[in-house]
Order: sequence, then structure tokens, then C-alpha cells
Amino acid sequence: DQSIVYYQRDCSLITFYSLVLSKGINQFKMRLNHSFLSTFLTLYAALINTNANANANAETTSTSTSTSTKIIAEEEHEIGYIQSLKLQIPPLESVTSEFQQIEIYESKHYGKVFVLDECLQLTEKDAPHYNEMLAHIPIMEYIIMSMNMKKQKRIGSETQTETRMDMKPLKVLVIGGGDGYVVAELLKHSFVESIDHVELDQGVIDVSSDHFPWAKDLWKNEKVHLHIEDGAKFVQQKANALSESESTSESYGYDIIIQDSSDPF
Repeated sequence: DQSIVYYQRDCSLITFYSLVLSKGINQFKMRLNHSFLSTFLTLYAALINTNANANANAETTSTSTSTSTKIIAEEEHEIGYIQSLKLQIPPLESVTSEFQQIEIYESKHYGKVFVLDECLQLTEKDAPHYNEMLAHIPIMEYIIMSMNMKKQKRIGSETQTETRMDMKPLKVLVIGGGDGYVVAELLKHSFVESIDHVELDQGVIDVSSDHFPWAKDLWKNEKVHLHIEDGAKFVQQKANALSESESTSESYGYDIIIQDSSDPF
């Protein structure tokens, strides 16, 4: 079944197993038992071998027309781990800003790849995995903390309980994240009233706007206020203004602060 082969390419064993169950494929019984698992694993192994052979044949036939590539690697010295990604060259764009070399590459499996000073920042395909966590988990935590459980009177033999959410419009500060993904995710929440986005390098903003769909018109949104400056200095200036002001923290402070800055080494 071609649908099985299609799903197997891009998901884990457990996910593939659940897909097989949900598809109700005729060759399998829906009860989980030893016979089912054995049959499933046999099929899975056969699919892996089939795909491996297909990939090998494809690489053999396309050698003469293949695009020139380079490999970018990242090593975690503390744990002895290294990962690499193959990029197509030349880059789609290469800009030298006041602070760094900014490059966008195309890749075969991960879409466009964003690189700063030869350090991988994100790829189009895996960017949601961590950017969604950076944006939505703080929002969800704030919502939970804002929920006020209040018990009502006992009516008959039952006690009714209502959940009340005292949500005010949120003010968010994002430091770094010049690719714009975190800010784009935050804007999915209608109760986010304003976002101060502090990015050191205007070049990162410009390149991201040109190449990533989520960033194309991001900083034109009336809720987003872009500040091209050092994040640490921006926060210190805000803190100083708050301490010198007689206004309440609601006027100058933030409900959520997200730091999405580059590695400091």
C-alpha cells in the first residue's frame, strides 16, 4: 500500500504503528497481540529495505546531475556529540552585516536553512519543534495561573463549580529571535496585545523577511514593535524607567519575557 510507504518515510516507529492501527489495514487484526506485532515489524523492516534500495538507486542515477553541496556541522564537546547537515551551494543569499555573516541555503530535506557565522540557526522543516515550545508554553502557563476556581452554592445533592478566567491583554517582550518565528507564534493568541521585539542585527530581520513566509509581513503588524538594539541594554533601560516612574508596573512592565538569543560562544 503506497500510503504506508508514504507515512513511513517521515515518522517514528511508534507513530507509524498508530497509523497502521488507525488505517485499519486488511492484513492486520485490530487486536494487539504477538502475531500482529510480529507481522507489523516484518512489514516495517521490508519497507525500510525497500526505501533504502530506492534511495541508493536514486543517488546512483542522479550523480551526474547532482547539485554542489557543503556540510555544516555542530559539535557539543561536553557530551561528545556532533551533528551535520548537507547544504546546497551557492547560498541563496549571503550578507555581511555589522555583526555577522548571514546566509540562507537550500537543502534537500529541510527546506531553507538559516546560518549565522557558519552556525546553524534553523531550518524550515524543524523550526516549529522548538519555536512553538518557546512561544506557547509560557502563554499556556500564564493562562493557567490566571484561572480562578470559584465554588458556588450547593444545589440539592450537587455542588456546582465554575471556572473563571480573568485574562487581561498580554504584553510580551521577545529578545533575539530575529527569524521572527516566535513572534509569529505569539500573534496566534488574540489576547496578546503588544510585542516588543528586540533584535541586535537589522540584517537578520531583512534576510528573514525576504526568505521565510512567516516573517514576510511580520514586523508590519500593529501589535509588533521592533527595536534594533542590544537586548541587555534595552531591559536595563526599561528597568531604570520603571524604578524612576511613579506609574504601576502594568504601565511599563511585561507579562511574559522570552529570550531567543544566539549561543553566547
